[in-house]
Amino acid sequence: MKKKAGFASFLLLLMMMLVLAACGKGYSSSQSSGYSSTASSSTGSSMSMPKSESMASSTGNFRGKNGKMVSGMVKISDGKLMLSSFKTDEGPDLYVYFTKDGDVATGKSIAKIDLKNPEQTFSLNGVNPKDYNTVVIYCNKAHVKFGEANLM
Repeated sequence: MKKKAGFASFLLLLMMMLVLAACGKGYSSSQSSGYSSTASSSTGSSMSMPKSESMASSTGNFRGKNGKMVSGMVKISDGKLMLSSFKTDEGPDLYVYFTKDGDVATGKSIAKIDLKNPEQTFSLNGVNPKDYNTVVIYCNKAHVKFGEANLM
C-alpha cells in the first residue's frame, strides 16, 4: 500500500511540475499565434464610463513574482489601462488583472496580454479602478502570478 501512495504522490508532483512548466520560459512563440492582441481595444464600445471613473488616474511599476520577469509601467486613466515599456517572461495564458492587494481570486480579469507588444491599451468599461490597488500579470493555465504593480 505504501508503494501505491508513494507512486500516486510522485505522479501528482510530476503533473504539477508539467503545468507550471507550461508557464515557463520554454514557451515557443509559434504557440502564441492562436490569439490576436487586445491592444488598443478600448475604442469601438458605445458604453461610457461615469465621470468619476474616467477621471481616476494612477500609475505603477511592474516587478516580477515567483521567479518570473515582468517589467514596465501601468497607467490607469480615462477609462483605460495602459501598459508601457512592458516586458514579461513567456507563458501560454497570461492575463492582466485588477486586484486588491494582489489577490487574483477576488480580482477582475481585464484581458489577455500580447507577449510581444510593449505598448498595450485596454478598455475598462464597467470596471471601477478605485476598487483595486494592484495590477497583476497572471497565468490562468498554471495559476501562477508572473508580476504585479502597486497603483499610486
